[in-house]
Amino acid sequence: MPSIRTVLLLILVILKVSCNCDPNNGPVGEPECVQLNGYIGTQWATCLTDDYIQSNSFGTIKCMDRQANYCYYQCMVEVHGKNDGLVTPNCHCDGFTKYNNTVRTDLPSWCFSPSLDDCRWIGECLQKQYRCTGYLGKSYAMEFTQNVCQAYADHYPRFSLDGGKWMNGVRKCLQSKLVPFLRPWMKATCNTINLRALQSQYKCLYVPGMGLPSICNITSEDLWSLFWTLQENMRESEIHYYSLFNLLTAALSCEEHMHRLDTLEIMKFQVNKRTFSNKYQLTEYEKYDISRKVTKFISREMKWQETGISLYTFVEGYQAQTNSYNVVCNVTIIITSKSIYDFNDQKSVPQNLSDELRKLLKHIQKRDIPNTTNRLTFSYFYLCESFNCSQPLKSEEICNQRTPAESIATAITYLAYLGGIAILIIIAGVSIKKFKKNRLSKNRNQTNIIAVVARVDI
Repeated sequence: MPSIRTVLLLILVILKVSCNCDPNNGPVGEPECVQLNGYIGTQWATCLTDDYIQSNSFGTIKCMDRQANYCYYQCMVEVHGKNDGLVTPNCHCDGFTKYNNTVRTDLPSWCFSPSLDDCRWIGECLQKQYRCTGYLGKSYAMEFTQNVCQAYADHYPRFSLDGGKWMNGVRKCLQSKLVPFLRPWMKATCNTINLRALQSQYKCLYVPGMGLPSICNITSEDLWSLFWTLQENMRESEIHYYSLFNLLTAALSCEEHMHRLDTLEIMKFQVNKRTFSNKYQLTEYEKYDISRKVTKFISREMKWQETGISLYTFVEGYQAQTNSYNVVCNVTIIITSKSIYDFNDQKSVPQNLSDELRKLLKHIQKRDIPNTTNRLTFSYFYLCESFNCSQPLKSEEICNQRTPAESIATAITYLAYLGGIAILIIIAGVSIKKFKKNRLSKNRNQTNIIAVVARVDI
């Protein structure tokens, strides 16, 4: 990140060349081709507001004139965060370079130098310029950024103090990485915008800015509330899957978030995918496709969508092995009750997650649910206490475990059994006693009769 001294020098050099960026009037977005000390090659610089420059650099860079509202901001810092070195092709210019003049003139001036204090910029500026909506989900990366921003705007009182600071930093960081696409010298397509958005996600999610909490400093409740709110709010797409995976990867780099909460269940299993080659490697899309199919299959068979259970499935980064025309990969499923973490859910009631996993495994074992679907076969189920699953509980042990209700029912049955035996013993004792009494009485009667008979005979 460049120092303030470097920026001060930058301003002095530019002002000797051009006065197109007035410190009081701008205009905002005006580009200039400049040669700066420390860089190899000339580059574009843009006339921007001091507020935007400070926001984009998280307060580390300011205009030289502290009374100025506008000054130049070089491309290599805004796009790449570099204050020296070789100028990249997308920042390079020369005396004969003509910048891209296709930026819409009807965009409001604040689009080019936004404060990023709200969530309007994606919809009112970037999407109007590129119109990456509809076909093949071209706007999905933008929508993830928009959804993160909106989650903060709608629910920030529900986050902790550090969680709120982190969320605010994340939404500003994600948006600031896309602002350069409105520069007149920037040539972009919907695909390059999506790629840039995905590439910047991990860094913005992990440490969104200088002096701000990292993802390791926020509570697990903050983390999972954002995760599940986004999971339920976003449309199904490969980009959304990897956006959530980036969030999960950033979180699991922290020891604090590795352990399972009581409000989550983690299950790992292997999936065999039939292929047409014995040397097959899964592509990134195929990993997403496996996750999508497994999620849909389990959710449908267990009716989890109707009962208020959310699940996220991901394929781990490596293949377990490849056997004859079968790719074996490790899959992880995380489940929770929507009512606990999804801020937008107001109807669902908490579910017993352990019971649901046991039901799933029992259904598969009994073949009530097939263990094969869409050329995929499930096997080797484990229940995990943490994401590294160092002490897994195998499916047989899971199914043999009894739920509290079953334990109580078993205890009642056992007590009833013991009670029944006791009652039988009492009844038997009473019967025996009664039998003996009756027999004694009968014997006496018989003796009297015999005696009488005897007397008669005599």
